[in-house]
Amino acid sequence: MNELMLVTPPLRAIVLGAPGPMTALALHAWIDGGHGVAGFLCCEPSSWWRQDQILARLRPRLSTTAALARIRCAPREAARGARDAAILEMMRREEPDLLLSLGYRRRVSPDVLAQLPGRALNIHPALLPAYAGPTPSLAMLLDDAFAVAGGATLHLMDEGLDSGARRALPLPPPADALAYRVAAGLAAATLIRDAVPAYLAGRLTPEPQREPGPLVRYGEAELTVGPDWSRDRISRLAETTPWSHSLLLRGEGRAIPVTGRPRFLPIGAPPAPAGFAQARCADGIVRFRIRRGRHKKFWSLRQTLRLLTISLTMPSQAAEP
Repeated sequence: MNELMLVTPPLRAIVLGAPGPMTALALHAWIDGGHGVAGFLCCEPSSWWRQDQILARLRPRLSTTAALARIRCAPREAARGARDAAILEMMRREEPDLLLSLGYRRRVSPDVLAQLPGRALNIHPALLPAYAGPTPSLAMLLDDAFAVAGGATLHLMDEGLDSGARRALPLPPPADALAYRVAAGLAAATLIRDAVPAYLAGRLTPEPQREPGPLVRYGEAELTVGPDWSRDRISRLAETTPWSHSLLLRGEGRAIPVTGRPRFLPIGAPPAPAGFAQARCADGIVRFRIRRGRHKKFWSLRQTLRLLTISLTMPSQAAEP
């Protein structure tokens, strides 16, 4: 019998999450334990659900839609500025046992946390205190840091003080952001299965972080190829980012999304032909194909196909204290 069911009768949680592997895998683990969802709030755009709805039919374990369908729970969306009010309204109406944040990339207000002291839990897809913030997988990809910070951390939400136990990902680290999201989701599911019941039973005592890390917010500026970028860095990111992001070149007063394999040219190379863009880098000139709408659709299709075949087996590994 699942250990969480021995700790307490079936629990009902309000879940904050999003369509995607981490939320889906953790949510399935919660439901596998015999527990329910009193409400589900998502703050991501509706377009994020398209791929998730395809996976619901073809790879349900990676689909938040499929997980919610198991317990007949419809996701709720709230406009920016109204999210905390929506959570409070669900809390008053449903009187949940827990608040679970699974891939929810927004800070929860103290007013919400005060409703469930000691029972508001978050799973962060990195080994805190490293890579705190809303974009840890992109930040680790850009820094080539999956080997040192890759994992998932279960912690209490207590007005900025992250405390709890962590689960390290097995090595070698994932090759790119897509594989990392699945691996982090598997680690999150393990925390739901093992660390949450240990916490509820009083066998896991949360401890404040010794050195809280800085928030990292990586976006357009960090994805823009600069004159100090080496050939190796550009080639690595060109191979690994198209699954979920686009490298950018600065040109014509704007950031230009690019795709494909880079071509490295000497200083003084002729201007880029139509459909291409180029910029200075540490090794001379780098040229890329300009990313169009059809390229985004192509990579979205490749991403979906890969998610249909990616392994969902988490190698046995002891959770770290």
